[in-house]
Amino acid sequence: MSSSLIVSSQAKIENIPQGIYHAVCCHVIDLGTHLDLNWNKERRKISIGFEIPEVMRTFEKDGKQVSEPTVVSNMYTPGLAQKNQMRKDLVSWRGRDFTKEEEAQFDLRKLIGANCQIQIVHMPSKKDASKIYANIGSIVQAPKGVAKIEAKKPILFEIPLGEEKFKVPSTIPEWMRKKIFESIEFKRRGIADTDVPAYAEDGKVAEVIDSSDVPF
Repeated sequence: MSSSLIVSSQAKIENIPQGIYHAVCCHVIDLGTHLDLNWNKERRKISIGFEIPEVMRTFEKDGKQVSEPTVVSNMYTPGLAQKNQMRKDLVSWRGRDFTKEEEAQFDLRKLIGANCQIQIVHMPSKKDASKIYANIGSIVQAPKGVAKIEAKKPILFEIPLGEEKFKVPSTIPEWMRKKIFESIEFKRRGIADTDVPAYAEDGKVAEVIDSSDVPF
């Protein structure tokens, strides 16, 4: 089966103090192809996101107060070349490098639900140093022996290959939807109607993490 997933990143600091957190991968979102103005080259972009249950955020929805885990994400150019940042982060997360067989065709969809530890660091904006953001500094294996956590709102979205038309789900965060609307693929074959689901299957997880296991 063909898949575009076989191969922002910032949040306000008042919501996420610096530190190391147990997290779970909650989304893999295909943002489409965009022109990189620095290199005048088209590049595919993928967002990989993580829920941090330890840091809850409260907001109003439909007139009610709702609490959900804070979500942080990194944006990548997909690929497993040695210098690719996605490969570096995945290797750190896995705790070992890819085999030749794995790197020939690695399916990003298997990341959904995988646990890890992420380090949050505060960094100034490159455009405005007065603005400080909480970024993902590193991703490593989840701690041994702790209960495995599950994603509350797993989202899996990929833009279909070929010329098939597609819709952008309303469940995807607004800024990511706008990014997808700007993609080459959406301009060619996207459909404006967004009332379609993007959640992966939910599943209760009662496992205990064994650090000898590769998470994906």
